[in-house]
Amino acid sequence: MDKKNIAVIHHSGSGNTRTIGEVFGELLSKKRSVDAYPIKQDFGYGLLTKYDLLIFGTPTFNCSPSKSITEFVDGIAEIRWQGGGMLKKLSVNFGVIL
Repeated sequence: MDKKNIAVIHHSGSGNTRTIGEVFGELLSKKRSVDAYPIKQDFGYGLLTKYDLLIFGTPTFNCSPSKSITEFVDGIAEIRWQGGGMLKKLSVNFGVIL
């Protein structure tokens, strides 16, 4: 079985979401290659094309994801069709209630 590449991408205001992302990464890294990234304004979206699984973490506000993660995911649409790099990607999401 090929070793799949996983990215854990998070926005964390207080550090709770980052901590949960780190736990996911630690557990998954026993059998997979895992990298973690905080959301930042100058994130290179093309980097995501090398991952087989994308895990997004966000605090939730009134049952909605943070504005930062929403804008980040919207930005993925810009590279979605460039060379097919984002086609057939699997993603999961986790949220932290504040």
